[in-house]
Amino acid sequence: MGKLAKFRSLCSERQAKIISQDRESRNPCKHIAVNKDRSHVAQYQLDGQVFTGHEQRCDFLVMNQDKKSAYLIELKGSNVLHAMDQVLSSARLLQDDLSDCDVFYRIIYRSRTQEVRQSRIIRWKEKMGKKNGIAVVILKEKQYEEPI
Repeated sequence: MGKLAKFRSLCSERQAKIISQDRESRNPCKHIAVNKDRSHVAQYQLDGQVFTGHEQRCDFLVMNQDKKSAYLIELKGSNVLHAMDQVLSSARLLQDDLSDCDVFYRIIYRSRTQEVRQSRIIRWKEKMGKKNGIAVVILKEKQYEEPI
């Protein structure tokens, strides 16, 4: 049994749009998952709910349970290298929960940053490539909307 079993999803089972954003801070970043097929979906706040210790973790996990896909989402100011470490750490921490899923990484950052062009980020994006025609790693400024 994985870590997520004892947590309730933040969204309804077949919700049409799942918005991940930090409502507490002034960070305007958000990820919008569009569930046009009305698949069975779930959303978890990882930072502060599922994980409360000192381990590195990202902000949200959105899962399409029918399509067996998982989106690890980090909403960031500008430190995208740290965000990369956070989503990768979350994937390791949740490996039991995500073992039968295609895992995608989404980093939404608040302000323009040169870090998105750093070789470590570029190599990671290239190495991860695509799954079913969808980029595994996406970094976007302020907001990203995608079908899940």
